[in-house]
Amino acid sequence: MKHIKEFSEFINESKIRKGSDVVKIMSNPQEWGADMKDRVFTKGKNFIFADTFFYNEKEALDQLIKSWSPGGHYYDYFKDEYGIEIEIIATFSDFKAKGKFKKLTDDGVVYLELGIKNINESVSLIEKRMTIRSASDIKKVYKKDPDAMFFANGDFYSYTGDDLFFTDQDGEEYELSLDDIEFADLYENHDLVLTEERMISDKDIVDIWKGIYGENFINEYPAVWKILKQRPPIDKREFRRIWSEVYDEDLEKEYEEFWKKIKS
Repeated sequence: MKHIKEFSEFINESKIRKGSDVVKIMSNPQEWGADMKDRVFTKGKNFIFADTFFYNEKEALDQLIKSWSPGGHYYDYFKDEYGIEIEIIATFSDFKAKGKFKKLTDDGVVYLELGIKNINESVSLIEKRMTIRSASDIKKVYKKDPDAMFFANGDFYSYTGDDLFFTDQDGEEYELSLDDIEFADLYENHDLVLTEERMISDKDIVDIWKGIYGENFINEYPAVWKILKQRPPIDKREFRRIWSEVYDEDLEKEYEEFWKKIKS
């Protein structure tokens, strides 16, 4: 604890103002364990914190949320030691780890995007989450907010400004395809309009399903509903992928009328 306290005093002198400051603290293997570096990483001005699960995705996510909420051990630690408040910006879960999380587990992963709010200061939150449909969409996002983060293949990337080349959180450069990129998060309050044709809301899913099949979607498909309500609205391709992972069937083929309706 002496080393943590000394490090705390050092960090406090310069203030913790962004996610990378927390990542630096938690990446110390002597204080936080060897696997922590694979659980926490920077995302723009915020940071990502992950945990794994084998069977119960909901329980794992609930526990993770609790630990970073007021009264939780991570939340209280950073408030007591560094005088900061941490806010949950978004929650995610995947039934099989992808991208950076493959270093952590081959099983399921739940993770949070967390923002830093110094006492009496405002936190930098996601202002817009935009679907990416074309290369011009990428350029528009980058022009409005060069710090925007693009989500693809289970990882967050920064755009280089060149064609379809992006860098990951470690600075490694990758060429991505448009089909890989699901959305972009912008951190400034810009007036940006992109086409939202691929997005669908929870309410639309429930209403359309009821209209076609006469079923209560929430009651009949609770496993998928738990995931959907964490991230409204959702990209229709992502909705199809989630359905396939949960029920091992192709949503488009098995429920063709529904798929055509939400695609229209």
